[in-house]
Amino acid sequence: MAGFLIPPWYKTETPKDLEMNIVSLIFGFSMGASMFTAGMAIKQTMQAYQRKRLFSAYIIMCWLDWIGCNCMGIITYCWLRGFAPPSFWVFFFIIVFWSMQIQFTLQIIINRISLLLGNKTNINRVKWGVAVVASLINISGFCIWVPARLQISHLYEEINIVWDRTEKAVFLIVDLSLNLYFIYLVRSRLIACGLTKYTELFHFNVVMVVISVSLDCVLMGATFLPSPVVYVQFHQLVYLLKLYIEMNVASLLGHIVKSSREQDARPTEGGRQRVRDELVSGRMTTFVTASRTGHVRLDDMSRDDSYRRTSDWENGIMKKVETKVVFTETQDQASTSDQERMITMSKSARPSTFVGFSALSNRVFVRPGETLTGTEPNPEHPRTIVIYGWGDAPPRHISKFTDVYRQLYPHAKQVAVLSPIYKGFIDHVAQRTEAMLPVIHEVFPNNASDGSVLFHVMSNSGTINYSATLNAYKETYNRPMPHVLTVYDSTPGTPYLTWDNLKRFSHAMAIGLAAKLPLPFIVTQVLCAWFFCMIHVFDYLAGRESAPKFSHRIFTDEQWESKESTRLFLYGKGDFLIPWQHIEGYMAVSQEAGYPSEGQLFESGHVGHMKKDPEKYWGTIQESWERAVGRSYEASNKPRERTVGPRQV
Repeated sequence: MAGFLIPPWYKTETPKDLEMNIVSLIFGFSMGASMFTAGMAIKQTMQAYQRKRLFSAYIIMCWLDWIGCNCMGIITYCWLRGFAPPSFWVFFFIIVFWSMQIQFTLQIIINRISLLLGNKTNINRVKWGVAVVASLINISGFCIWVPARLQISHLYEEINIVWDRTEKAVFLIVDLSLNLYFIYLVRSRLIACGLTKYTELFHFNVVMVVISVSLDCVLMGATFLPSPVVYVQFHQLVYLLKLYIEMNVASLLGHIVKSSREQDARPTEGGRQRVRDELVSGRMTTFVTASRTGHVRLDDMSRDDSYRRTSDWENGIMKKVETKVVFTETQDQASTSDQERMITMSKSARPSTFVGFSALSNRVFVRPGETLTGTEPNPEHPRTIVIYGWGDAPPRHISKFTDVYRQLYPHAKQVAVLSPIYKGFIDHVAQRTEAMLPVIHEVFPNNASDGSVLFHVMSNSGTINYSATLNAYKETYNRPMPHVLTVYDSTPGTPYLTWDNLKRFSHAMAIGLAAKLPLPFIVTQVLCAWFFCMIHVFDYLAGRESAPKFSHRIFTDEQWESKESTRLFLYGKGDFLIPWQHIEGYMAVSQEAGYPSEGQLFESGHVGHMKKDPEKYWGTIQESWERAVGRSYEASNKPRERTVGPRQV
């Protein structure tokens, strides 16, 4: 069936096999670039939020540019692959998102130019002049490219061939002119005035200009391919890389400005403020300020109050010299603002800690067992307990579990593992395995280490890290990891990205981000769903096994986990994220594979069983551990010496 406004004489513009391979390759690279660009955008967005400037023009333009690139790329790929039949609406939205790329890419460049232009009139002239040129290019696209793709007439198709190359040449000239103008301003207004620290920015931008113009040339060269439509797929990759370049230039500029302030406020050993130029009776200090007269403040990452209101930034980045006469007898005194700034810097530099634990890495923490006077470790208690938190769980929540384990098994060493959701899905298996090596080195320092270990795994994110730990042990000692009991709390779930699972996965990730992003929850969940879709497409195109599928594959493979270990499944009827039927299915598969498996059903929701019914929860774990210890003694044919004592909950 012909699409909307498709004429009867329309001929399908299907690329050949070689050209389609090129399209798929470019789309795959675009997905990778999309993730890296989104990571940089999220970082700068969070920094803007911490400065209470979340909805600044710069942040908004970066995200709209990113959305335009990805939407155009996906629509184009679906059209070229034949998933979406040609129609007016397909071509219309391609042009709409292409227009977003053109406009926002150029305006982001103007944003950093405005930092160096003190005259608002000149800034507005550049801004609106470029906007008019870009708008004319966009309008011509609606008037020429869409009719040509609809094959309204042969004349439109011939005009479009010339227009495609012309508009790309015009954009290249505008892009190059703006970047050269910025380089000129850095050279003439900053470096020439003695601000030599901006030399790094100058050299970096020269390299980035070469890369950016090269991307424009690649896009123009793609229009000479035999197929008249394959070049459209190149837009997504080219403009995503351009956006990534712009964000890095902005970040570098902000870091340079920030470093200059930190150098000015750098204390000496005695706590005194370091002096740049000292005179006999006084000092002279040089201050460098940054303009915010453009769209936004850039990624300065500053926490102090050195940024002023808009009215204080009328003259752009400039070198300002102030001479302060400071008598020698007051030299030991630092100003209140300097003291506050240093306190703020020291506080912001403190890493997040896991109370009572020592850090083995940024995700793995350990604390030794208690040494109680007059008591000996119970040989039937675990020597080590490893707890894998659920996705994005903060240490203070995981500590509620570690504290109870400390009461139950006070002599046991505890290892806690944090589980960032995005790391579990972005990292490949080698990276995940390497991240869990500190667990292996701490729990199993040598091949002869005994397996009196209890693993407590929470949610699918915890399962991903637990599977990586199994793989790390296998690669280290070339045998299955010895342990007595694995507690699966609200996990595992199905690894396949169905529509229902997409809603569940995105909901789980949105819960972790809700406290960090000041957005409506539904918006955060949509962004998370988009993230999972991109990861799924990337895994498919790259032929990479996803983290959930890897965990699913080794779940019943004795090469990774011995059948001498016991599995305890704790799950709830109120679990929306991982339905209890899925977990019971895994438990049945585990039993059929020969693994001793037990289960306990609760009425609570996801990872909420301990809070809802702590007595039943911890009693089940203790009883399961005792049975698992009995099985391990039977398997090893060792006599068991039972130590009778009250059960603690």
